[in-house]
Amino acid sequence: MTAASGPGTRRLALFRFYAIACAIVTLPLAPVFFATLGRVRHHPIDLNAGIRRADGSVALREHGRVALVVDAVRIGNQPWLRPASAAVGRQLRNLPAGTTILYRIRDVHGARTVGGPIVERARSGEELASRLVMGLLALAFVFAGFSLALAARSGPPLLGAGFLSGAGFAIGFFFLEPNAVLISSWPWRNALVVAVSAVPRGLGAWFLVCLLASFPARLPIGIATRLITGAIGLATLVHAALLVLAQLPIVFESLPWRLQLGTMNLLESNVLQNVPYLAAAGLGVTSLVRQMRRVDRGDKDATRRTQLVTIAFAIGCSPALVAIVVQAAALLTTGHQILSSVAMAVSLLPLLLVPAALTYALLSRRADSLGVLVRRALLFAIAGNTIRGLTLLPCVVLLALLYQHRHESLRDLLTTSPFGSLLAVLGAVLGLRYSDRIHEAVERIFFRERQDARRILRELADMTRHASDAPELVAMITAEMDKALHLESVALFLRNPKTQMLVPPPRKSFPAIDVHSTIATMAARADDPMTVDLSDPRSPFLKVSEVERQWLDEGDFRLLVPFLATNGSLLALLGLGEKLNELPFDKEDRLLLSAVAASSSLALENYILRSSPPSTRTLAGGEPDADEAGENASICPSCSRLYSSTQTGARCPVDDSELGAANVPYILAGKFRFEIRIGTGGMGVVYRARDLTLGRSVAIKTLPKLSASAAARLQREARAVANLIHPNIATVFAAENWRSSPMLVFEYLDNGTLARRIRNSPLPVDEVIACGLAICLGLEEAHRQGILHRDIKPSNVGFTANGATKILDFGLARFLEDTVVRQEIEHHVTGFDQAAIAATTATLSTGIVGTPAYLSPEAIMDGKPDPDFDIWSVTLTLYEALVGRNPFFDVSPERTFNRILSHQVPDPRKARPECPDSLAALLQVALGKAREARPRTARDLREQLQAL
Repeated sequence: MTAASGPGTRRLALFRFYAIACAIVTLPLAPVFFATLGRVRHHPIDLNAGIRRADGSVALREHGRVALVVDAVRIGNQPWLRPASAAVGRQLRNLPAGTTILYRIRDVHGARTVGGPIVERARSGEELASRLVMGLLALAFVFAGFSLALAARSGPPLLGAGFLSGAGFAIGFFFLEPNAVLISSWPWRNALVVAVSAVPRGLGAWFLVCLLASFPARLPIGIATRLITGAIGLATLVHAALLVLAQLPIVFESLPWRLQLGTMNLLESNVLQNVPYLAAAGLGVTSLVRQMRRVDRGDKDATRRTQLVTIAFAIGCSPALVAIVVQAAALLTTGHQILSSVAMAVSLLPLLLVPAALTYALLSRRADSLGVLVRRALLFAIAGNTIRGLTLLPCVVLLALLYQHRHESLRDLLTTSPFGSLLAVLGAVLGLRYSDRIHEAVERIFFRERQDARRILRELADMTRHASDAPELVAMITAEMDKALHLESVALFLRNPKTQMLVPPPRKSFPAIDVHSTIATMAARADDPMTVDLSDPRSPFLKVSEVERQWLDEGDFRLLVPFLATNGSLLALLGLGEKLNELPFDKEDRLLLSAVAASSSLALENYILRSSPPSTRTLAGGEPDADEAGENASICPSCSRLYSSTQTGARCPVDDSELGAANVPYILAGKFRFEIRIGTGGMGVVYRARDLTLGRSVAIKTLPKLSASAAARLQREARAVANLIHPNIATVFAAENWRSSPMLVFEYLDNGTLARRIRNSPLPVDEVIACGLAICLGLEEAHRQGILHRDIKPSNVGFTANGATKILDFGLARFLEDTVVRQEIEHHVTGFDQAAIAATTATLSTGIVGTPAYLSPEAIMDGKPDPDFDIWSVTLTLYEALVGRNPFFDVSPERTFNRILSHQVPDPRKARPECPDSLAALLQVALGKAREARPRTARDLREQLQAL
């Protein structure tokens, strides 16, 4: 049962091997089986219907009494053999028709010899139906298991492949007999039998139990379940071993006779083959019930998968179980079977649901309920005119009836079968006359909302022309969309010309989205509605930023419909959630939605232009007003989003909080629009903004107010740092000034900082080393140009969307070293985080530049700035990324300095035992008190990291 608890790579390979092996030994045998399906061979005496006795004879009973005893059997010219021996069982099973068999028998007439040839005859209709159904079941299970084995990459699908292939092989094991009969050479025939018998037939039962205990949720496994599962696997392997042993005359026939006889009786009874599946069925029912209780009801996908598998097993197995119980009860009470072989075969047909449903549940990226699958099948039948074709079926029956009686007159036909003839004629006439109406009636019964949607969406295209203003039109569109398609969620995001945001309707809780975002850009370029499927590895929405991904998740949108203005820009974006009936958006839905968008866009554009002031009547986001560029922006205290100054005192469209005044403009320098506050430190606040000229996101760091000379000094430093062009250094784009507050514009890093990454848990060892190598490469270039960072720490190491590591805030430390600048900042630092000033930013009052917890001993002792100041900070940053905490941090800068100067860094292996000895040694030496033993340059540290 350990398979259910996360199988390893080797175990997965064994699962795949078993599923493929079952298919390999079953599928090549199927053509001969189906080719000979209509023929059956009969022996003069059927020894398989008798009872083996200890003396080697076989007794055949009739009406509960022994009617005949077979003492010896002779096949052709071979010696006489005991009929209960394994040799007779091997040879009689696969003899071709025409082979002569002699029997020495004893009955009421005394002892005598009888015999005759093996004869072949046509099967009866009942026998043929039964064999055909079993053959189809075997192929369905084996094909499904083989397909799963080839496509699966994880445990549950491979467990499902093992179950399906194993069950199909067990059902289709009788494919072996007609194939072995065709082989005249006894050694080759025996080799085929041994090869097929060596594959364990009952192992599919073991796979079934393991699968139902691990899919879709992992179940806790008790001791009883482990014992039963182990017994299933052991019985299966013993059964396969005994089958092979019975085919090896030299080995098997050297055993004591009673042991041979007991083994053959055990194999003939199929106890070791059937009991595992019976035990698996019992455990499987228990597991399914536990899965239904355990699956999180909030996880719709897992719930659907569980329900689908449960319903498929219930529908597939119930008729067969009922038929078996009825047949067994009849045999026990009356001694006769009351169900024919055809009825028993028909009861097995629903089992075809099991491989189909299980394969779908295990492989599909997003599972649907059984009802949805049925509705999809009906929808496909309607779309493909299958139903229209079925209405013409009576015509086909009528033509077949006329062809069958083509030699008779029409009067004779009506005389011999009047009811059937009239019924066929009537059905043909009705089918030809009313096929379209029947097609529409079926669609109306099962897809009433589909026809309603067509009508409502067509009417909506006309209704949009009569709305009085934009809000009324937005409300009308969302209401009618919900009424037509029955959606879980729907929202129309309308473009605000002043904020350049796509804003949802007032009473909707969805967040707004930037009109320059990746999603909005893709929508503006899309010709048709866009499907949102984040489970599809080819989906373009996987490339959007984390903020946009969160917008999609909060809205739970499945389809985005763009509303385009006359100049081609995005006017509005309609987000549609999943349909309540769980059916997908089909081609007709998309065409109707496109038509609604096209008819509504012109009306929306006119309303927006009429209601906008002249300065904002542009949908492409042109130059802002002077007031807008100079006045403070409005900020939401809850979500930290920024809006135009005209909205101060209004409500935030995202969380309905009252907006207040911000300490930054809404538009900076006419080209950077502030969007959201993303961080606060001791020396400033960081915002995400939009470069309106280039259409990209940037980060803006605001500093306290400075004099004109200090601001000019900062701009000179920014220009010097802007010349640092390196893949591992965040690019500085500009240094602006607003109301004496310096603002640095630099590259925006989508994936946040190292500080945020290690807030919850440390990084893996290989990521720590990779991060260190990237930082060292950036420092090498900076030091080569004579620029020191002086403030490297986790919050100054960021990551791009593709995972590249970059160093932030270059040049600030050198700028802060100026005494006059420090005094100005201390005077104007009100409004910033005072605790952060004391603990995490430059220590201005002491005259020491840098963050206390990351300063080297030499920097604390006011040594001359040196590149190894940065090397110490980098090493300490890597130590914190590995362990999860800074070993020198304390409640005050003074105590922090004392720890740096007097304490040894702890061995990182105490917190991270998996840390390699070489990395631990490097960190301890590089953070040691002996300066001469530490790496002195970025290149030295990089080479030592590469050596790891």
